[in-house]
Amino acid sequence: MERYIDMVEENVVREDLTFAEMAQVALRVAEDPAIEGTDADALVGDLYGSLHKMKRSYIRSFVFLLSTLGEAVKWPKEISRNQGVAVARALKSFPAAAPELRRELARAQEAFEAALRETPHPKEPGRCDGILRAV
Repeated sequence: MERYIDMVEENVVREDLTFAEMAQVALRVAEDPAIEGTDADALVGDLYGSLHKMKRSYIRSFVFLLSTLGEAVKWPKEISRNQGVAVARALKSFPAAAPELRRELARAQEAFEAALRETPHPKEPGRCDGILRAV
């Protein structure tokens, strides 16, 4: 566990990690068979003990969000703190909404990927004519 704490402290100081990235670290550490009897939520206190308690609360919200929605969240880094906390709070209040949200996220991902496949690519690097015409 100490190696994780050292790694996390170094990266939190050196990198500008998002709350989602910090939550992902806690989720990965919780999967480590060498770490016994702890879940990701509990690990937040150990891994991020030097952070203010409000920041740890935000990380816990993202732990809940990412563990509830799983692979449906394709770009967790792009979720702002406020969005992540709000969705986590809503899912805690209405847990039955999670399956539908996962389905909607999957549909949005499919639509996004289809749009990328269908959008013409610019002929020259730095030119966006083809993309702008498609929009």
